[in-house]
Amino acid sequence: MNNKNKHKKIGEILLDSGKINIIQLGMALDIQKFQKEKIGQIFIEMNVITQNDLDIALEIQQNGFLK
Repeated sequence: MNNKNKHKKIGEILLDSGKINIIQLGMALDIQKFQKEKIGQIFIEMNVITQNDLDIALEIQQNGFLK
């Protein structure tokens, strides 16, 4: 098991997996300051990731790996 992923934020997991880039992460974080939404939902609304991408990232964050 990779316990390092358990402490990563969703944005970091998506960035590491190549689903988003650093510019998209920065834009989403800026949006989050005003909208107070979860970052994953912001990425979906930006059409950067799919719900499935988010679900996979959340599973990695929760378990430290993908089952």
